[in-house]
Amino acid sequence: MRIALLTESWYPVVNGVTASVRTLADELMAGGDEVIIVCPDMPGADLDPLYVQRVPSWVSPWNTRNPFAYPPYGPLSHRLDNIDVDIVHSHHPFGLGLYGHRLARRLGVPHVSTFHTLYFSYIHYSPFPPPVSRWWLRTVLTQFYSGCALLTVPSKDTEIQLRTEMRMPCPMEVHPTGVSLPGVVDAERAGALRTLMGIQPDDRVVLYVGRIAWEKNCRLLLESFARLPENCHLVMVGGGPDGDSQAEFSAELGMDRRTHFVGPVSRERLVDYYGMADIFAFPSYTETQGLVLGEAQSCGLPCVAVTGGGAAEFVRNNVDALVVPPELDAFAGALLRLVADDVLRHQMSAEALASPVRPSVPEMVSHIRQMYVRLIAEHQKAPGA
Repeated sequence: MRIALLTESWYPVVNGVTASVRTLADELMAGGDEVIIVCPDMPGADLDPLYVQRVPSWVSPWNTRNPFAYPPYGPLSHRLDNIDVDIVHSHHPFGLGLYGHRLARRLGVPHVSTFHTLYFSYIHYSPFPPPVSRWWLRTVLTQFYSGCALLTVPSKDTEIQLRTEMRMPCPMEVHPTGVSLPGVVDAERAGALRTLMGIQPDDRVVLYVGRIAWEKNCRLLLESFARLPENCHLVMVGGGPDGDSQAEFSAELGMDRRTHFVGPVSRERLVDYYGMADIFAFPSYTETQGLVLGEAQSCGLPCVAVTGGGAAEFVRNNVDALVVPPELDAFAGALLRLVADDVLRHQMSAEALASPVRPSVPEMVSHIRQMYVRLIAEHQKAPGA
């Protein structure tokens, strides 16, 4: 098959969507399919492999690190006229999603889209009043996804939210993203990283990986960590708009000596941070899946997660994780329980490594490839096709 994957998130931007699309593209190509990645133009594009095609983009003053593709209007509407594929798979409903609609109509092929982000959790970045932003977002999303042959979502929780809260009328299927890591844990490198940070061998390390932003509920993590013993360290991996304010808040709590904000790291280095940690903490309830939970567990880390969102579907409460309400007493208590109980922590570590609910990459790609074949066949049989 020839497949076009259209995504607003691509390298050098690193996030869950980038990882998801990259994993899918790599596995499809490894299986013999031809893949074209369409993404926004940005510095560094001259280093792209041949299968990546860029379109003109703009940068929002509220999110300067992530470029967005201009919609396909005027001369831009013909930017993808050189592409010939059997199916179009978009990963965002805005600029590049609109390119997906146009490309699918021009070629007479199905257009499937994946819902990666709970957009209503991000309206605090909008310059408009929340009611206006919600109305506009609901209208745009409903119109866009109603024009797709199928909408895929990473979790059952996301499907329920779209069905009940947005009354999304389009066909929908759950296809979790398979979890992969760029390498294996190297104990020597992980130990060297702890030493570099001044962390003693008997100290406990709580790790967070993700955007440092309001919607990720990082304040709850910092307040909870403040209740842990002095031999505990918190390592925050990732960038985001609230990095400076969260670091200041950590200092106000008197934790600046044992809280480490390391910023974004490459995928290749990320495995070393998983390897240096004892516990993975993830306080966000705005996830459609939360890939970092699966990554952490594949490195043997017991997790503390919260109810709400899709992340909790991919761990087993009281088996390989503690899933608690997003409240201070509950979250801090779960962290303290794992820090204090070596036996429980090691038991959960072993269970995490063997988790049967962590989605695998081969399973994901097999299901998506079957979905593509089915949609192409159905489209060809449809009247007027």
